[in-house]
Amino acid sequence: MLYLAIFLQIVTMAMIALQWYLLARRMGEKVSYRDMVHLNLVGSFVESVTPAMKAGGEGAKVWLLCTRMQCSASRAIALLTIQKVISVIPFLLLSAASLGWLLANEKISGPQGTLFVGSFLFLFTVVFVLMALLLASQKIIPLLYKVPLSDRWEEKISNGVEQFRQASQNVKGPPITWIGHSILSILIWVLFAVKAYIVVLSMEVPISFLVIAVVTFLSYMVAMVPLTPGGLGTFEGAMMLLLSRFSYTFGSKFSFGFGHSLCHLLACLFTLAPFTWPMTIN
Repeated sequence: MLYLAIFLQIVTMAMIALQWYLLARRMGEKVSYRDMVHLNLVGSFVESVTPAMKAGGEGAKVWLLCTRMQCSASRAIALLTIQKVISVIPFLLLSAASLGWLLANEKISGPQGTLFVGSFLFLFTVVFVLMALLLASQKIIPLLYKVPLSDRWEEKISNGVEQFRQASQNVKGPPITWIGHSILSILIWVLFAVKAYIVVLSMEVPISFLVIAVVTFLSYMVAMVPLTPGGLGTFEGAMMLLLSRFSYTFGSKFSFGFGHSLCHLLACLFTLAPFTWPMTIN
């Protein structure tokens, strides 16, 4: 069972890399699918071993886009922002449905209710800001002239914002393109729940797929909020808190959280090796 979960983790990584590749090509960047696989594997590895967690992984991706793929910083940030918006909006819908089901069936209130509702509102705000940045980037340039900056910095920032705007415009396409990306994002997120369910089945824990999907989506939602330094322990803590609502033992909760993290780590290491060895030799 765990081998199947590891295989699905590799499939998930391949699908995420495909989304990055399609967006980068549409933006006009001359990259290969292998480049995007390498980008995401290194990002996942850095994300796993640095205290910055998500910030460290995304920073590594921008750095690789600029150095390895000769992409400007503004275009790299634009690609990162667009990919995040496309990925997080479907996840926001899944989180909203999961949160609604949880509140309707478990009647969570007090600090626990504040944690999950607050995390959802935070994520919603982040998505709103990112979309505003993409849709209204041209309006930012006039505001820069009101900020007391030197001519050198003002010119650099203005050029950066303009490159960001142009890159964002290049990605725009027919609605069918965005529908396809949205479906791909939903499939990626659903695979996370499927992997979690496979881990649960391997340990013979009596739990339905619906419950494990709700637990998985809401745990990832909380993990996206900077509640602890680097987000350390938020995913596991939220998962254990949610599973306690369904009367599972501490042993089952700990094993499930550890098993899910172990699958991700093993898949990352197994698939990262073929790309890191050539990079190390060079």
